Amino acid sequence: MSHTPHTPLPWKATDSRTGIFSAGEPLGKNKIIGICAVDAVSRPLSENIANADFILTACNSHYDLLEALEKIANLDGRYRPAYVKEIAISAIAKARRAP
Repeated sequence: MSHTPHTPLPWKATDSRTGIFSAGEPLGKNKIIGICAVDAVSRPLSENIANADFILTACNSHYDLLEALEKIANLDGRYRPAYVKEIAISAIAKARRAP
């Protein structure tokens, strides 16, 4: 797996909702960094939009989910079950949030 840094998060959808760009890197007026386009002409537009939404949600929630799992994995056995549940619920909410 490559360890090359990716374009800064968050990523956002274009107005068409089938393109993805970086909203995490200020570049000045009218400048954006395009990440990808989900424009499979053989698929319905609604499916392309759903795929772009899925990519955005997965990428934008990745580090929060990773952090939550690391916190849970590093608990030393004296944890409170409610604390573990709070961590998990917070990460799940982030992952389920629409892009």
